[in-house]
Amino acid sequence: MKDFTKKGTKLPVIPVGTKFRTTFDKKSNRIINEFHSSTQREKLISHGQVKINNKIYIRCDEESYEGDNNFLIKLSTIERLAKEQGMYNTNNKTMKVTLQENGTVTVTDTETTTTLSKITVDEICRLVKDKDKQPIKPVITYGGWYQNKSNPKIVVFYEKDDAVFGGVGYGFDDCGGFTHANNLSLKSFKEDWQPATPETVEQYLRKEAVKRGYKIGTKIKSISSKNECICHDEIYYNGFEFNQLLFGMMACIFENGVWSEIIQPETITRAEAEKRYDVKITG
Repeated sequence: MKDFTKKGTKLPVIPVGTKFRTTFDKKSNRIINEFHSSTQREKLISHGQVKINNKIYIRCDEESYEGDNNFLIKLSTIERLAKEQGMYNTNNKTMKVTLQENGTVTVTDTETTTTLSKITVDEICRLVKDKDKQPIKPVITYGGWYQNKSNPKIVVFYEKDDAVFGGVGYGFDDCGGFTHANNLSLKSFKEDWQPATPETVEQYLRKEAVKRGYKIGTKIKSISSKNECICHDEIYYNGFEFNQLLFGMMACIFENGVWSEIIQPETITRAEAEKRYDVKITG
């Protein structure tokens, strides 16, 4: 239990009807009679203790109050309210919480033991279950791939926000075509979208790569290295961190919405070949 006799200690909420006195009238040198609080007070702190008729009272008022006409509330009343409101000293390492066989919970510190009723325990469990049932609100942030729930063919990468059109990005429309757009409405209709998996993204990018003519033996200008290289081995997606589609170790054919340039084989006429290589081509 907190030490409410210590100056500056926050008091529990003082409900309507709580008995209190005020500090003595200096003129008549007598204690003012007891009153009943007409309002609930939530911001009282202790200003120390006084003893009246062998009973300990806590002098209290709001922290900002600088006068000397304080409320006087019995320490026993404050401690009772503190226990009812669960105001325990959280720094007390000896505090122990125990679930009893009858379903009640006891909270014990070095000084007191408080029992929470079964109703309280049931209410806590209900609140926890209700929290678990709450639907998780979708969070749409730029820099990620998203898939439309009602039309899974639509898979887009949300590049950045746009104050006028709503969002800038690229990806695949409902016809399977790859496109760039500045009117993505992901944030306006969050419930319609879900994060796309890396497997889904790779599936769509691989299909698009085939459509664009990338295959083993294709010569490209790699996006990442800017060097000319040959596509070989297997196509694979390099994950959300890099957002690249690689055709072998060195051939980066897609990165952040940009496809690499395919270098077409050079074609020349017979006459040009004979002149360039100084040979005579027959047949």
